[in-house]
Amino acid sequence: TTRPLPVLELKSDPDKYSGIHLSWRPDNHSRQDSFIITYHELDAFNSDAAIEVTKDTYVHLSNLLAGRNYSISVAAISNNVYSDYVVISQPTKPASPVIGVLEPISGRTLNISWKWDVTSKQDSYKIIWIRNDTKEKKERIVRSNWAVLEDLYPGAIYEISVYAISHGLISDPHSYFQTIFPRPPETLHVAQHSNSSMMLSWSAPTDSLVDHYIARYRPTRQTVWRDLGIVNTTSMEIKNLVAGEMYTVRVSSVSNRAESPDIRELEQTMFPNSIASIKTSIDSHNITFQWLAPEGVIDYFNIIYNPVNQPKLQESRRINYYNGTRPGDLITVFIQDLKPGEEYSFHFYVISFKLRSEGIGVQVRTSK
Repeated sequence: TTRPLPVLELKSDPDKYSGIHLSWRPDNHSRQDSFIITYHELDAFNSDAAIEVTKDTYVHLSNLLAGRNYSISVAAISNNVYSDYVVISQPTKPASPVIGVLEPISGRTLNISWKWDVTSKQDSYKIIWIRNDTKEKKERIVRSNWAVLEDLYPGAIYEISVYAISHGLISDPHSYFQTIFPRPPETLHVAQHSNSSMMLSWSAPTDSLVDHYIARYRPTRQTVWRDLGIVNTTSMEIKNLVAGEMYTVRVSSVSNRAESPDIRELEQTMFPNSIASIKTSIDSHNITFQWLAPEGVIDYFNIIYNPVNQPKLQESRRINYYNGTRPGDLITVFIQDLKPGEEYSFHFYVISFKLRSEGIGVQVRTSK
């Protein structure tokens, strides 16, 4: 038996995973009954060769290691006589990396890291990030298993894909959608307030995407926040608040369910309720005042008084409000050392967190 002629047009292609497709054409001037394929890893020291025999002019080499470069030899066989081998080298695709950490470092910077298959080899990685709303695309090749992505747009959604590269072949990507935290609202302030409500106003953040806002509030001396839900405008009114109470209010921006970590916050005290009416009991040197404690938070009452004909001789009296006192309880105050037959002007105020209510005035003349 004469030696068969070598095969012609040996071709190789990596498959989607870590295999290799081979095909060839036998020489028409030769007879052969089968073909032998031997292959081994080029970069491994003392790599053992594998052997396959087939009657077809194609074969799929499976169970290969990902990201490796293989030397593949094919020969024709006729009655156990081998032709010369035709040799080709073909790398396998590396395995896909797996994104493990996506961590915002600042408003426009993202730290990303990934893991790789220990059975796969790769010499570098490609990162591609695409902004969803504008389709702006950027990419970078690195040799480490981490990267810092900068100049990202606050509030935007990015599709981030990481590929492994080995011998010029690129793996399938591992992709992840990540929203960049939006920027917080600007110029948060109280436009107006009363003894039971406040009107908040703010501006949309510049250079940031925002879907809506979330507002929360709580009495400053408490710890539980009350959620006001989604706000689609840049102003809102909070109602049914307690007179004289100090409130802490927070407003944050939201984009694609990502809430701005930098939250705008302010404190505002409601005006205390004023005293409704005053009863008096007159003596020559003393006056007794009585009133009902109003609803709301009260730190103390303040009485400012002076002789009507001498307004510069002004005096004040502070009356502490005790914790055991309840709204509607009777408050009794004695003002002493007054002049007989003198007409006095009195003004009564409720004080809470240093904020004063509207006053109620009384003019009374002592008896002679």
